[in-house]
Amino acid sequence: MNSDHLDFTTYEVAPEFRPIPFWSWNAELEETELIRQIHEMYHAGMGGFIMHARGGLKTKYLGKKWLDCINLCTREALKLGMLPYLYDENGWPSGFGDGKVNALGEKYQQKYLNILERNDSSVPLPEHIIAAFDQNFHPTAQEHAKFIVHYTLNPYYVDNLDAEVAGKFIEFVYDYYYQTLPEDVRNGICGIFTDEPQISRKTAPWSLIIEKEYQAAYQEELLPRVIELFYETGNWKRTRVRYYRLCTQLFRKNYIEQIGSWCQTHGWKLIGHHFGEESFSSQLYSNGAIMPQYCGYDIPGNDHLGRVESYITVDTQLVSAAAQLGKKQILTETFGCSGWNFNMRGMEWLYQQQMVHGINYLCQHLEGYSLRGLRKRDYPMSVFYQHPMWKNIRKQNDAFSRVGSILASGEIQCDTVIFHGESSAHIAADGIRCFTDLAKKCWSSMLVLSEKLEVSGVPFHYADEVLTEELGSINSGKLKIGQMEYKVFLLPEVLNISGKVTALLKEFHAQGGKIFCSVHNDFERICIDGEPVSEETAEFFKSLPQFDEFGTLPEFAPDDIRKIDCRVLEGTPGQIRGTWRVFPERNETWYFIADFAAIPENAFECDWKITPLHWDTLGNESSVKCEISLPYSADEIWCIDQASGKILSRIQHLNVHGKARFFHTFSARGSVLLKAVTYPKAEPQDLTGNWKVMSGKNVLLLDTADYRREDDQKLVKNCNTLSIFERMLALPDSRIELYFHFTCVPGFNFSKASLAMALERDPEAEYYLNGAKLPDDFSGYFIDRGIEVLQLPESMLKEGENEFKIVLPFHQSPEIRAHLERAKHFESESNKLYYDSEIEAIYLLGDFQCRAGKIMPDQLRTAFAGGPFILENSTDTISLGNLLDAGYLFFSGDLNVSQDFELTKEQATLFRKLKFTPCKANSLSVNLNGTTLPMIYTAPYELDISGLLRPGKNRISLELSTSCRNTLGPMHMTEINPYAVGPSSFLLEPNFIGAKAPNHTDDYGIIDYGLEITLE
Repeated sequence: MNSDHLDFTTYEVAPEFRPIPFWSWNAELEETELIRQIHEMYHAGMGGFIMHARGGLKTKYLGKKWLDCINLCTREALKLGMLPYLYDENGWPSGFGDGKVNALGEKYQQKYLNILERNDSSVPLPEHIIAAFDQNFHPTAQEHAKFIVHYTLNPYYVDNLDAEVAGKFIEFVYDYYYQTLPEDVRNGICGIFTDEPQISRKTAPWSLIIEKEYQAAYQEELLPRVIELFYETGNWKRTRVRYYRLCTQLFRKNYIEQIGSWCQTHGWKLIGHHFGEESFSSQLYSNGAIMPQYCGYDIPGNDHLGRVESYITVDTQLVSAAAQLGKKQILTETFGCSGWNFNMRGMEWLYQQQMVHGINYLCQHLEGYSLRGLRKRDYPMSVFYQHPMWKNIRKQNDAFSRVGSILASGEIQCDTVIFHGESSAHIAADGIRCFTDLAKKCWSSMLVLSEKLEVSGVPFHYADEVLTEELGSINSGKLKIGQMEYKVFLLPEVLNISGKVTALLKEFHAQGGKIFCSVHNDFERICIDGEPVSEETAEFFKSLPQFDEFGTLPEFAPDDIRKIDCRVLEGTPGQIRGTWRVFPERNETWYFIADFAAIPENAFECDWKITPLHWDTLGNESSVKCEISLPYSADEIWCIDQASGKILSRIQHLNVHGKARFFHTFSARGSVLLKAVTYPKAEPQDLTGNWKVMSGKNVLLLDTADYRREDDQKLVKNCNTLSIFERMLALPDSRIELYFHFTCVPGFNFSKASLAMALERDPEAEYYLNGAKLPDDFSGYFIDRGIEVLQLPESMLKEGENEFKIVLPFHQSPEIRAHLERAKHFESESNKLYYDSEIEAIYLLGDFQCRAGKIMPDQLRTAFAGGPFILENSTDTISLGNLLDAGYLFFSGDLNVSQDFELTKEQATLFRKLKFTPCKANSLSVNLNGTTLPMIYTAPYELDISGLLRPGKNRISLELSTSCRNTLGPMHMTEINPYAVGPSSFLLEPNFIGAKAPNHTDDYGIIDYGLEITLE
């Protein structure tokens, strides 16, 4: 698609720019359900999907039915104009071929380098000895050695340094798919996703091929020097730089480039991301260096986990390499571990930061085929039909897609490049520890410099040593790396610099290029390729201008650097960042500018960020007033609606010294330019109270039960259902009785309440209410189609305590129990678990209000609630100011309410806004006097109601859409709203495979979705 012929204000965004979510195939797959879910994605604005085998999968991976499902979904996607992608593993990390590759033997298994210090010759020798050394670090016989260098095996993963190993992976997965799929399907497949390949998760990586490869690369033997990876002896700095550079190159060549070459030959795009991108230290043992690995991808990506701000370094590593390599689309797998309470405004807050950094292709983590059992805890949330916000998500996907298409299609301009000193971590690592103080010191220097440049609005890239050596040249006073040219080079604190890069810098400087160095560098002691620096080179670096990244930065070459300058006016919060793309043939420059300010429910400080967050973590919803200066002048500047492409307004600006300048007000965390209008105001009128509930069944979560095993008649009381499940896994199969209890007040109106129980039906289970067996008469579902609804007969219910009993045989096959034992050792096994029997919470549904024994709120609109929880009759009206006090403690879904209110003629004329504060709901849909207003899910939480009010009686109807959080949890963590949520977040005691429970309480941590509503 030629972007120069596109009108971004009118065209329908093409599928290749639309999100491609992880579609988690995590149950027994059924054709009709697969087709239904594809259409769900299509109507929600997805451009395609990644068919991802994941924990819970019961259909045999790569079996006949699996392939039939691939064929079916690919053909259906092509009918709809969607892009189907394969995923290359059963679970993750990629490379082990569902266990077939590592099963081939030791050569194929992952290896970790280790050292044993023997102070006593009686200490037994380890297996897999590589070399032996005496106390002076000289090679010696094993039996007399003080130091034994050896390797250990991880039999559950593979040696990705070895080309033969990756070749077997290609044979077992890639070749198998291509040879087995029908021609129309394999030709219709858009590409394949590889996920978190890695070379080590513990110590320095090792491979049976590395000794030979080291000899070939450096014309010297490795084994006499291998101890230098652990101790500062001999020429240890050079050895470490060489060794980890070799690991980087072998991993790139033998894994990602071998797979990438296969994909190019077969017409598929290779997409995905590596593991351990977050710092010099994290990427050292896992990748050697991350940026060279992006060479093998058609669409390289990264991974963002949790509800934390976008990492400037992780994003910039990826975006820099992609720009230098000429890769237009840049992917992120994001929203994983964000939890069930992460919502549309949270997704927008996070992804718009990533887009400003240059990422333009969204892969949502994830869309669960099913949420049954363990699947609802699979690093939530699931951005899919199960979530109440799903029906409203199309507009957001349209906005993400349109902005992404512009970022991917236009010309990137960046004048500044920062040296990426991964080889400093090569020197700092000691073979066992990669997270050393020296490595962190160098990383901190680059990180702080990056953060300060970002705050100042200066676009920048990173110069990786490998890519700069391979792609670097000097062109008319500019440092050219691949397809990018830079005017300014910044050198943070480093321990080592490549000799080839040093030569390029000298030539760059000689041609007038600007180089600035951190004052914290000791140029007498740095290394060049691990060797001591020469006097001439040290003098060259010392002669260059310096900066202190931990102090106030100078304005680097202001006449040469183009940037977006956003001056936030005094007293107004906000962190405004921007990016732009140029379309020369159309004489257009497109800008995307966003407020990065934190959302209290979504933002947390993370380990990868050195400087503290200067954000109002209690959540200031004020607008952000800015004076903005763009890098170019303009004749007209229009504000465009991101979702529809329509022109919203014209920005009034001045061109000053070749730059367009204007004032603008952003909504809190907004990225849409707004038209400022001043209206006369009336005294606000509060509409918070007296709302009539129209629909929306309430929920009581029952996640505590008494239980009794058939082979042990002892009754265990008040146990969490997940804890019961984990205990049962540790015991032999047995029939089990579960007793759940709920209490109704005297005079409870059972007819009006129409109580029903939602649960995950087991075909072998029996269900009893107050001692009487219930008919197996399920109808409908709650949240997920795997959670079915059983109506409770009114005649069997009673005032006071009611008992709901489940009797079922709990059993796990020998295969599953063997799988559980393997899962204790490595995540490649635990990530593809499923169970024959599961024990889950159940949910009482009906028209009632639930009263807690205690509610302990905090200032962040969250609370701990404790029992007893008692069902009361629903009231005619409620106040929306506090839904917990209104009895909606565990509610998930859509709450539909309405209200009639009176206005004077003057009020009807002057009121122009309907305002909602605070807003923790996922979305709000409003109808005022018969007019349906635009759905809102992000700031400003207000609607323009000009001309819709009338004197006298007015009617407003409101649909408040929540998340699944207060129903699906996690409910018992002492941290109600953690920044990251995974399977262990739901535990109250350690699970069978060894995961520890977080700090927890018997009380229930709940989000209050209540809000105040005013006319202004």
